[in-house]
Amino acid sequence: MVVTRFNTEYAMLKLLMKLKKPLTQIIANSTLQDTLSGVEWEQLERITTVLLEPLNVATEMSSGL
Repeated sequence: MVVTRFNTEYAMLKLLMKLKKPLTQIIANSTLQDTLSGVEWEQLERITTVLLEPLNVATEMSSGL
């Protein structure tokens, strides 16, 4: 299987979405000031599901997986 950057980005963002709740709790309980807004989380979710997921599926199909 050839892993493309699209697939890597997809896997990373999919994991980020899965860890959204604990990550936001950790950031809220820390002195960190930089965090993602609700709109930014929504944009990441849309990028992941609308753009990168279909590319991931197409890559897997063309790789015979």
